[in-house]
Amino acid sequence: MSDVQKRVVRAAERLLGNEALTDELKDPAARMLLEWGVENAKRIMESTAGMDDATAEQTTAPRLLANQELMRLVNKWAAHLPEKDKEQTNAFLDEAWRKTSALYQINNPPLNVYQREAFMRQLESIETPAQAVDLARLFFTR
Repeated sequence: MSDVQKRVVRAAERLLGNEALTDELKDPAARMLLEWGVENAKRIMESTAGMDDATAEQTTAPRLLANQELMRLVNKWAAHLPEKDKEQTNAFLDEAWRKTSALYQINNPPLNVYQREAFMRQLESIETPAQAVDLARLFFTR
């Protein structure tokens, strides 16, 4: 197994062993959130090809942390979606957008009114936490 493959396995195991990332969701929503988080961790770790372990750790730590923080945020938001009003959803969007910037190492400009409206329109058809997780995954994955 290569160094990169070992790093991918370790990162995935950390996510799969952390119940706090999905503690408010039931399957299939919890499984979907974990799969998304593991996909992100894999992409992050694949970027460490050719790095020694210390450099890889230093390079990936902020992104892996952002991945976990985004997962926790989506976990709470999707589990309590029926209770959320527009203001709370906008706060979720802002925070998740910031986490996405750190996760994917991009400088996201603030969400504009059209992006917010598009998300809100899609949100109207959401009936289950699993659908909410999928919406978040589609909206925030870069």
